[in-house]
Amino acid sequence: MDTYYKGRVLTGGCDGQVILWKLSDETQLLFKSANQTVDCVHTINEKSFLSTSDNSTIEVWNVARKSPVFSLQQTHNSPWICSMVKTASANQ
Repeated sequence: MDTYYKGRVLTGGCDGQVILWKLSDETQLLFKSANQTVDCVHTINEKSFLSTSDNSTIEVWNVARKSPVFSLQQTHNSPWICSMVKTASANQ
């Protein structure tokens, strides 16, 4: 789970879904990963986020699309990526 932007929370689960919860509206947006399990989610900015899966895949998402805009598969030999960190950039 990751906090998102202005009352929004991002979650991933064993069903391969990422859910963007809009708490103030009591609504949600569903995103379906091609992978069975979404182990970790992390926000990039108010329109983009990352997810990881138990097959070491990293997916980049845009909230305007229901499928990933980019997928990087088998990023390393370990089966899981269980956390991600965003670092500050001079371009932000």
